[in-house]
Amino acid sequence: MKVSIDSRAPPARLSLPWRGDRPVPLQKDHIFTNPHGGGMAAPVLHTDLLDRLGREIAGGVHPAGAVLTLARLEQRFGVSRTVVREAVRVLESFGLVVSKRRVGVVVQDVGSWSVLDPRVIGWRLAGPGRDAQLRSLTQLRHAVEPTAARLAAQARGGGQGAELVRLAERLRELGEQGRGDTDEYLRADVDFHTLLIRLSGNEMFLGLQRTIAEVLIGRTRVGLTPAWPAPHSLDDHEAVARAVVEGQAEAAEAASRAVVAEVWLELGDPARRGGAMPDDRASEGEPPDDRASDAATPDDRASDDEAADDRASDDEAADDRASDEDRTVTPAPGSPDPEDQEAEQETAH
Repeated sequence: MKVSIDSRAPPARLSLPWRGDRPVPLQKDHIFTNPHGGGMAAPVLHTDLLDRLGREIAGGVHPAGAVLTLARLEQRFGVSRTVVREAVRVLESFGLVVSKRRVGVVVQDVGSWSVLDPRVIGWRLAGPGRDAQLRSLTQLRHAVEPTAARLAAQARGGGQGAELVRLAERLRELGEQGRGDTDEYLRADVDFHTLLIRLSGNEMFLGLQRTIAEVLIGRTRVGLTPAWPAPHSLDDHEAVARAVVEGQAEAAEAASRAVVAEVWLELGDPARRGGAMPDDRASEGEPPDDRASDAATPDDRASDDEAADDRASDDEAADDRASDEDRTVTPAPGSPDPEDQEAEQETAH
């Protein structure tokens, strides 16, 4: 069964389908299957029901404990009861709702959701809690990817290290052309990080491939991927690939950690998301290296302290000299010298 995709729909509404271990672009008459089993999903995408409800629940329109009824959903969206039931069944499979007899469809707390499912991630990224979701997902990447890089390096890339290097070089090529926010860059970035996960050989990490991919896709969808990636981020991607090929586990882990750290900094500093051309940024004095050069090192601060002490000593000496001058009395013209007066007094005695 084939369904049509509403071309007016914003890109944040759908998760990419997958072929094997890679996401593939959506085609106009793509056949959507139910990722949780049970055969072909009902053709609800053309009615927008599943994604509308998913985004509304993820976005807090229907908070935990809210009750939805099949009749009201049927009336609101103008679809058949069968379509509504199928949409609710899929939402139940994600843990977003629970159907209760004589009550209705009850929205569940986020603790019950399949938060690592790519579609749930997409719904949450489309809502007002986007930034919090991105922070949580970036923390997940920080916990997983550096270890995956270390494991991949220990296996020296399992014969696929050259492909990792090629993808890192492709990222640099596109990034230096100001194409970091394009689909082509996104594809290379997704391929790089999912390949790194696969090369780890850890079956638990393998289950997170689609989650990691959805994080990268989601950042691009909501406009957080800069057209001009930070140069050191491109360097770090290449450093990961080289370390994996050369079997340098610690270097691979450190470089991978730096890659994710840059994403974390972008989330906390909106100015880093702008993606200005490197030359423009350099002329404005914005690069971290320029800022670092202005910061005083411990030796510099020590030298400054010594200079301050020397100046203080000079000031004290000047004060002493001033005090001596104040104590010295200059006799008025024609008056006897105090020393002569003391001598005369001694003679008189």
